[in-house]
Order: sequence, then C-alpha cells, then structure tokens
Amino acid sequence: MKPINVIMVPVKRSNVIAVGYKENKMYVEFASGHYEYDDVPKEVYDGFLASESKGKYMWANVRGKYEYRCLPKGTIPHTTIDDQKKLGIV
Repeated sequence: MKPINVIMVPVKRSNVIAVGYKENKMYVEFASGHYEYDDVPKEVYDGFLASESKGKYMWANVRGKYEYRCLPKGTIPHTTIDDQKKLGIV
C-alpha cells in the first residue's frame, strides 16, 4: 500500500496519538497501530477533535459505526516523539 498524504494532528491522550481526515476517511494513530475508518462525516472528525475524552468519543461515535482497517506501518505519517513531547504526551 502506498503512503497516504494526510495531515495528522497530535492529540494528548494515552492511547490515541494522532488523528487525520481526508476525503471522508478518518485516520487514527493509536499506540497499538494505525487505522483508517471509511465514510466518516467531517462533523464526526471535528467532534473527536473537540471532545474532552478522545477514547470515550471513539467508542461512542466511531468504533463499530464505520468500517475500518489496520494500515501497514508507513502508510500514514507517523507522529514523532518531538511532536508528542511538545504536547506533553511523553
């Protein structure tokens, strides 16, 4: 699979590292891997970014509601340790 050109926004949460959105697809970098969710409305992505609890929002509004796939490493831009340090994640 060739790399996807998407801007990933780092988020300060223990399990969710970064999230991105492009062409009705939501990309999530978890500590455990990278995922692509299909046919996600922009409002859902915006709601995720605005939510206080990213994990709770994922469970209530994304997981189980949209088809998804685990992506091979290198498919979406990885959020670097420097990105995470700026947010106080690590």
